[in-house]
Amino acid sequence: MVSTDDDPGHDRPSPFAAIGGVDLEAYVAVCRALVRTSGGPMRRRVEVLAQHGLTPASWELVSAAWSSRIRGHAAVHAEFGRLYVGASDTGREIE
Repeated sequence: MVSTDDDPGHDRPSPFAAIGGVDLEAYVAVCRALVRTSGGPMRRRVEVLAQHGLTPASWELVSAAWSSRIRGHAAVHAEFGRLYVGASDTGREIE
C-alpha cells in the first residue's frame, strides 16, 4: 500500500520541527549571536554556543540540518528571513 498525505497513518514531521532541540527561533538567535563574534576569539564562539546548550560539534550538525531545511522549504526560508530581519529591525534578540 502506498502512503499519501491524505493517509491518516502518514506521519511526516513538520519542516518547522526542532532539530537537535533547536527550534527555528533559537537557530536565528544563535546565528545572530555568532555573527557578532565573527573575527573574535574562538572561546567567545564556544561561550555563545554554551549559552544555548550547544557545543561546536552539535552546532555544526544543527546548523547543517537547518541550512538544508531552509534551502529545501520555501515556507521555512521565508520564516527564517522574517525572524532574522525582524529581530534586527526591532533591535531585540530572540531568546
